[in-house]
Amino acid sequence: MQILFSSETDPALNAAIEEQLFRASPLQPTLLFYRNTPAVLLGRNQNPWQECNLRWCRNNGVSILRRLSGGGTVFHDLGNLNYAFIIARDDYDQQRYLRCIISALQAVGIDGARICDHFSIWVGNHKVAGSAFALSGRAALLHGCILVKTDLEQLRLALHQDPRDHFTATTVASVRVPVKNLSEINRALSCASVRDAICRAAQSLGSEGSIESVAADNFSGNSAFATAVSNFTSEGWTYNRTADFILERQCPNGSARLDVSQGRIRQATLRSPDGCHNLPQLQGLRLDDALDTLEQLPLPDKPKDKTSTHFTTFP
Repeated sequence: MQILFSSETDPALNAAIEEQLFRASPLQPTLLFYRNTPAVLLGRNQNPWQECNLRWCRNNGVSILRRLSGGGTVFHDLGNLNYAFIIARDDYDQQRYLRCIISALQAVGIDGARICDHFSIWVGNHKVAGSAFALSGRAALLHGCILVKTDLEQLRLALHQDPRDHFTATTVASVRVPVKNLSEINRALSCASVRDAICRAAQSLGSEGSIESVAADNFSGNSAFATAVSNFTSEGWTYNRTADFILERQCPNGSARLDVSQGRIRQATLRSPDGCHNLPQLQGLRLDDALDTLEQLPLPDKPKDKTSTHFTTFP
């Protein structure tokens, strides 16, 4: 198993490097490490509007990407160490590879680290690392993120949910739990020291040799790599492939019900003390634009039909 450390910090470039190693033929078993500038990474089947504060992320330079793997949404920054085991599908065993991470954490003084639900790693009552996987043909990808010195306030703001919103969707929502940095347990830890500990622990899995650098330049002229970078940065992959959903938003004039398909409004209604009103002006708008418009809508005129049904909340 070769060991690689990406010199890139752009989330899309690292996602593309990881994908190229995962889809390579013949497959070269690899332990890949990388760090990203601030980004929110969604699971393959998740809803970005449900998982993070899109407006805050955009205003603060936080990238938003959809992963190849399933699982929940995570926040990355340079204080977060990401690893990926890219292996033959026949060798895939989540517990075995996560025990390698546990051994590495114990070696750097993180006592009590354990594997919990959803193959996450906890210390005490806090989650310190998550993982997700993808399978393709004869290859398997198990990757995870470890909170070493992550900005937890930025994490909180990036993943904040608007309390006015309620989603009805078939997508998989993240399970929100308390988190902690490893540096809160051992102040001497850095991403590099945790990475080196994982490398030593991975020798039991067949890794050998020193860490080698990998970068986007290694894939220069590779059309599949260029396509992957374009895909990870596209609206089509990140937003439009989200399964249809309904967003109910409490707004100044009542309760809005937005039927969303491919990130755009298919149908919109407003239920207020005066009745139920269609909002054709929102149809076809991107959801973000529709939400902005919704806040500025004047109070609808009272219906002339005195027999109209009145609503206060959704059924």
